[in-house]
Amino acid sequence: MARVLIIEDEPTLRSSMARGLARLSEVAVVDSATLEGALALIDQSPPDVILSDIDLPDRSGLELLGELGRRNLKIPVVFISAYLKAYGPQIPRHAGVEVREKPVSLEELRRIVLMKTGESRSEPDAAPFGVSDYLQLACLGQRSVIIEGQFGSLSGSVIVVEGTAWSARDSLGEGEEAFRRLVLKTGGTVECRAHRGDPGPRNLFGGWEEMLLEAAQLEDERQGRASGLVEPVPSLQAEAEAPPPPDRFDELWEEGVMALLAKDYVKAAEAFVKARELRPNDGRVIANLDRLKKMGHLPADEAPLGGTS
Repeated sequence: MARVLIIEDEPTLRSSMARGLARLSEVAVVDSATLEGALALIDQSPPDVILSDIDLPDRSGLELLGELGRRNLKIPVVFISAYLKAYGPQIPRHAGVEVREKPVSLEELRRIVLMKTGESRSEPDAAPFGVSDYLQLACLGQRSVIIEGQFGSLSGSVIVVEGTAWSARDSLGEGEEAFRRLVLKTGGTVECRAHRGDPGPRNLFGGWEEMLLEAAQLEDERQGRASGLVEPVPSLQAEAEAPPPPDRFDELWEEGVMALLAKDYVKAAEAFVKARELRPNDGRVIANLDRLKKMGHLPADEAPLGGTS
């Protein structure tokens, strides 16, 4: 079987990509949230094609090319990133490297994989989209749709309004419970069509990514209990109770990173100094300010950069 490696740190997107590609016959999919984890998988068994994000939590996805070279591996790599304007100039122009901008539809991902792995046949009819597939595409594309599914005795629908998961109803109830029942169902028939007019009362109030992730985690827990093997799952409740990061900090952090990539070190220093005022002990900000100070882009009498990181 052709082996595909997905490197993507966003869990909902990674899971959706893996499920969508795994429906192709004669294709085995493995995935990782980090570059280090991906390299371990590559060392175990080199894949036939790699689909990778660039902005990874441990290292830049761009380092993947050097790692493959050191291993003397020639594997087609498709970078999929929302930051092409920032990273594009750093990506080598190479026959084995392709760049796509997020979001990429599951149909396009399947086409890419079939092409890269040498498959010549068309998409198999036995790989229908599920509710979660249509939901992701509609939300990423800011579309208004109604997704209807029939799974034996269970039937229902999810309405998306301009990219927002609006409501869910099935034969057992409505709201998030119905959403969780529908998005992970397989083996039925699912249809998606444009939605116009009044969508009716709203009964979904969380972000679609968060709700999809929660549904997947609850299903993993349920299956774990059924088999007697319960794997620890990160607590969404704990995450929900944690105070959200200030929006201004995120803006300053992004501004600093983009300035670094553009080699505008003065602007980067200004952004990171302001970000440090909001989070004095943020290790990432401290590290970048230390780096800029060593490069001579901060005054010598700049306040100490230390703090607990």
